[in-house]
Amino acid sequence: MHRYPVSGKEVTEIVSGYKSKISYGHDEISMKTVKHVIKQIVRPSTYIFNRSLITGIFPNDMKTAKVIPVFKSGDRLQFSNYRPISLLPQFSKIKNKNLTKG
Repeated sequence: MHRYPVSGKEVTEIVSGYKSKISYGHDEISMKTVKHVIKQIVRPSTYIFNRSLITGIFPNDMKTAKVIPVFKSGDRLQFSNYRPISLLPQFSKIKNKNLTKG
């Protein structure tokens, strides 16, 4: 079960726990970028996360994943030689991390 309300400190701790990767979802925001600006965006982010918990509404943009085909091995022309990787928006990962905290 999640904890409510989420505090800005919790959001900052969740963000600091992620690696500073440059990969990004459809929103083109990397975790490296989020870490760089977290002090400036922690209050509005925390507000959005808490509103989502209160209303039970998860913003559609946070549900959309960018799917990338990654080559496994064999013939590069065979579709079956690729596996899909789903890249979620960073804020979706942060919100989900809070929901799974016990």
